[in-house]
Amino acid sequence: MEVRENVPIGEFLEIIEGLLSFTEIREKQVQYFIKEIEALHKQLEPYLAKDGRAGEKGGKQGERPQDVLIVDSNPVMRTNLSSIFESEGIKVCEKFDDGYLAIEYCKSHSPGIIIISTVLNGISGLEAMRRIRELKPDTCIIMISDPTDKLAVLKAMQSGASDYITKPINSIRLISTVKYLFDTNTIQ
Repeated sequence: MEVRENVPIGEFLEIIEGLLSFTEIREKQVQYFIKEIEALHKQLEPYLAKDGRAGEKGGKQGERPQDVLIVDSNPVMRTNLSSIFESEGIKVCEKFDDGYLAIEYCKSHSPGIIIISTVLNGISGLEAMRRIRELKPDTCIIMISDPTDKLAVLKAMQSGASDYITKPINSIRLISTVKYLFDTNTIQ
């Protein structure tokens, strides 16, 4: 197996998740492995640079709020995402179906992470993300897209998304990504 240095923890978790998907391991075992990886990451955190890669010890200038803003036009998806986060003890600060409402909310609030769909009411998810990024450049944004919409994923990552998740939502990957972003990103 090839060993690469400076692999971000998110990419590492995706590699592990891919390997585990080829086996017959039950969900509890997968969760155990992810918790072990997260625990190892916490031990190594003092030696990680601000971007989560190996490097000099990164100094934290501010704590990221530990809440999530959900922006999705589908009410069932908003409810499901909210349930996933609440089951893990993660606070959902607000839920919107409209990109304009999310932008207005971000003018007076600073959620720790924004989960935003590419398809929204009022404005596209990509445009809403761009405008929120102008208001809150330090906010982590995770884009949710259809797995067949590779162009939207590419545009989201080029526009500054912290990560992306495709539908149907893999709750284990979503939670591990959110916890990773809470643990490793600080407000500059």
